[in-house]
Formats: sequence, C-alpha cells, structure tokens
Amino acid sequence: MHCLVGIVVIIDLLAKFQTLVVGVLGFTGVIVTLIANAKIQRNLQAAQRQHEVRSIRTALVVELKENVRMYEDRISELSKADGTHHAILPSKVTNNIYKSSLSDVGLLSDNEIEAVLLAYLVLEEMPYRLRLLLGTNNMGGYNDEFIRIEADR
Repeated sequence: MHCLVGIVVIIDLLAKFQTLVVGVLGFTGVIVTLIANAKIQRNLQAAQRQHEVRSIRTALVVELKENVRMYEDRISELSKADGTHHAILPSKVTNNIYKSSLSDVGLLSDNEIEAVLLAYLVLEEMPYRLRLLLGTNNMGGYNDEFIRIEADR
C-alpha cells in the first residue's frame, strides 16, 4: 500500500508540472541534438580539409614532375650529339596549378610549403638562367617562346 501511495504522489506531481517536465526534456533533446550536429559538422569539415590538402599536394607534385620530365626529355636530345641535334626548351614555365592554388598552399605542412616554394622558385628561374647561360641570340619563335640549346654547348 505504501508503494501505491508513492506512485499516486508521483503521478500527481507529474500532472501538476507536466509543462515543466516536457519543456526540460524537450530542451535537453534540442541541446543534445545541437551538440551531436556540431560534432558531425566538425568531422565533416576536417575530412573535407584533408581531402583538399591531398588534392593540392597531388596536383602540385604532378605539375612539378611533368616539368622535370619535360626538361629531361628535351635535354636528352643533346646526348645524340652528332652535331645536328639541339634541345628546344620553353621560355615560360608551366605553373598554372601552382598559381591557381597559391591561396590554398597554406593548408600544407610547414615543410611542404617550404619545399613547394623552393621547387617553384627554381622552376621559374630556369628560363632566365638558361638565357644568361646561352645568350639572347638563342631565343626563337613568336615572342621568343623557346630557348634553343645547341649540342655543342
């Protein structure tokens, strides 16, 4: 009987404070939902940032490797030095990906940023260094778009 009285008292209290109980439960549910959504959003943003970093890293590496390959392939023509071979190199570098992603380079690590900047500084200096080495009389094409290196150089 004592247990029955306790249940009746609890039911009576719930009936009197029904609005308060529902409000507290509802508010608690809203807060828990907001916290869960914020955590999901942070995880999503972190994953998106990691994807951006991987994309930038991959694009820059591919562009740099392609530039290296181009210089190596064209310079290899000089190894066929029978007096008629020469290498023709562009007087402008290919760095479109670097230029378009320059604002995002800051997402990379400090070491990666340093390596990227150093690599592109060397790449951008290459045509100027070749012009100094060979002289401007080895320029050709419309608007001097290539540098010609003779095999005897």
